Amino acid sequence: MYFAYGEQALSYLRKKDKRLCEVIDRIGHIDRTVDPDLFSSVLHHIIGQQISTKAQATIWQRVQDALGTVNSEAILAAGVPSLQALGMTFRKAAYITDFAERVHTGAFDLDAVAHMSDEAAIRALSSLKGIGVWTAEMILRFCQRQIVKDFLIKFTKIYKKGARSTVWLLTPRLIDYIFPFSRSLQRYA
Repeated sequence: MYFAYGEQALSYLRKKDKRLCEVIDRIGHIDRTVDPDLFSSVLHHIIGQQISTKAQATIWQRVQDALGTVNSEAILAAGVPSLQALGMTFRKAAYITDFAERVHTGAFDLDAVAHMSDEAAIRALSSLKGIGVWTAEMILRFCQRQIVKDFLIKFTKIYKKGARSTVWLLTPRLIDYIFPFSRSLQRYA
């Protein structure tokens, strides 16, 4: 599934910076994958921490192949040793199992997160083992469809020509300052 965005967001970005406009015009439309399922998004992000994108994709595919439906029941039935055998560390497997247990028992309400403010959602997600503030923000971007913030990061990567360390210094507060209308576009599902 890809996030649908319109000319309004692109037009605003083009007007904001001449060089950014050139990049947008050169690159054109970007298909941005979103994961509407918060449970699998949290798992996917835990798996992907501190490893390459390719390694993350490989492990995620193994999880899907082994479990079929990726939900709390399947994770709990598999257990830590089986998850670890799919290529993730013991600690990541434990974090994922703990998260699945919290969802299964109702201690963590996935549906409530979708309706929280950004700050409350980040607090809720970062209360999970293995999820810090940065990862919670990434989950919101990729699962909750924060398109304007993603545009800035994506185009800044291209604009800075690979200076990734600079890109990740962009915080949601800074992005909201640059794009004052982003609150109305960033989270709806």
